[in-house]
Amino acid sequence: MLEQIENISPGSDYKKTRNGKNFVRVKNKSSFNKSVFNDTFVYSPAAKFLSKLDWQMKEMHVFPNEKVFISFTTANFEFHITLDLSKVNYLEKINYTIIAVREHQEKKRKLLINLSIRIDKIAYTEEIKPAEFNLLETLLLRILTLDENNTLENLSEYKLNSLLDELEEGLNAEFDYINTLIFTLIHKITNTPYFLIENENRSKSPLIKIEKVIAFTGD
Repeated sequence: MLEQIENISPGSDYKKTRNGKNFVRVKNKSSFNKSVFNDTFVYSPAAKFLSKLDWQMKEMHVFPNEKVFISFTTANFEFHITLDLSKVNYLEKINYTIIAVREHQEKKRKLLINLSIRIDKIAYTEEIKPAEFNLLETLLLRILTLDENNTLENLSEYKLNSLLDELEEGLNAEFDYINTLIFTLIHKITNTPYFLIENENRSKSPLIKIEKVIAFTGD
């Protein structure tokens, strides 16, 4: 089915028939909102699921090579993620790019954070609850505090990841729920269930790792 899937965004018909086959088409990058759903879009399982989420979808592309790019904002965070569905059964981690703008010490700071999150299972859910990012917010505060001395660029990998001290398990759990929502959405689009194949190396990976942090002044 993936070869029939193009892009997803609101304001366009979610499912139509082309040569007798269902496909997904997207024409713009506006935020998903119940008010912009037309009748055809509303009846899509993926659209119904998205309408329950407190997400503003910026972009979603499912490419013919089975790679998926998703970009959305929620709770004052912007998330970007790319998945290769052809290799998803062997996933050991999911890489997130997170962008956030915060006021700190009377200055507006923009942070770009690359995190790798260990994935131990692929789960699905129909029960939607507000996602919590308390520990992600704590990590942001630690980064901002450290950046007061302009030391971010000079930090070793060990020192940078020491910012995760006592946050790893809880932060991994916060992302575990986001992963569940993402895989549920993908499952509704592709109609394909995904699962992890057992891999000894997976359990040896850190629960979460900071790959990169970049801080900017202003918007």
